[in-house]
Amino acid sequence: MGIHKVFWKLAWPAAAEGLLLMLLTAADLLMVSALGTTAVAAVGIFSRPRMVILYLTQSYSVALSAYAARL
Repeated sequence: MGIHKVFWKLAWPAAAEGLLLMLLTAADLLMVSALGTTAVAAVGIFSRPRMVILYLTQSYSVALSAYAARL
């Protein structure tokens, strides 16, 4: 199996997760858009820390996986 096939086999779940997270944020924005600009701003403000926390946990996961692979 080529390196590209292995890469895509490992990378597609992370790409799908990112896409679904963006769709979730878009759905949140669509649902509250009728409530006004304050509600839309609140959803936007909330989505950024959620993404930062997600990225931090993913980076810890990658670091621990690399460490475990070396043992």
